Amino acid sequence: MFYYDHHIGDFRAASAFLPATLQYAYLKLLWVYYDTEKPLPNNPEKLAMWAGVSQAKVQLIMDEFFDLHDGAWIHARCQAEITVYLKHKKASSKGGKKRAANAAAKKQGPLKAPSTPLQATSNQEPVTSNQEPGTSNRKPGTKNEEPTGTTKSLVGLKPDSGEGKQLFEFWKQTMGHTRSAFNDKRRALINKTLKQYTLTDLMCAVSGCSLTPHNMGDNDRGERYDSIELILRDAAHIDRFMTNNDNPPKGKIRTIERAVDDDQAQASRIRSTLEANKRSKE
Repeated sequence: MFYYDHHIGDFRAASAFLPATLQYAYLKLLWVYYDTEKPLPNNPEKLAMWAGVSQAKVQLIMDEFFDLHDGAWIHARCQAEITVYLKHKKASSKGGKKRAANAAAKKQGPLKAPSTPLQATSNQEPVTSNQEPGTSNRKPGTKNEEPTGTTKSLVGLKPDSGEGKQLFEFWKQTMGHTRSAFNDKRRALINKTLKQYTLTDLMCAVSGCSLTPHNMGDNDRGERYDSIELILRDAAHIDRFMTNNDNPPKGKIRTIERAVDDDQAQASRIRSTLEANKRSKE
């Protein structure tokens, strides 16, 4: 990838507890991830070299922000954005090949009809129909088989064992809920939804929720409604958030930094009120 969207607020919120040296080391590892378009190898020496810190310190970063899977370190958000990028890249390449084929066909000109009509061979049996009027060749109690060469729908297929965890980690990083637990109830909900939507679609829904002002705190209560349970509640919610990802609604997004500032301001007002009441009673 030659370019990626770096969300400063999200990065700062997720890594604010790190000292500056480790924060920069983490950022350098993200650059390698995006540049190579694949998970980082489980090689402490290489990771330390790329990050510019000791192996002990780089291990702390990997344990905090990455998941070790099949001998490679996976970052949920990076992997999701790379997946979307490669999907668009493949579609663009396919479109380019199709345009090239159409251009070549135009240069070749229209196909000429054969000079003599095609004759039926003597070995060809007459076309017959084995189906009786008003009957079906399908036996009772059987289901129609899919024609050979077709691709089965994703609906009903068992999702990849790591996709549920990957989606949950992407939600945690996107919404800033880094301490949320991937419990059995959430795992069941996500795996159930992955039978109806692709991982990329659900990541777009999570992203769309983060771009919806009402869900991010721009409402009369000033509360955020961004739980994974709400996003995946039903098809209507998922479809709406996917649409918001493509066409973000207008409004003022209540960012993580703004939420923290508002909470601190409210706490300060409460302390001032309590102190004033205390002084009035003295």
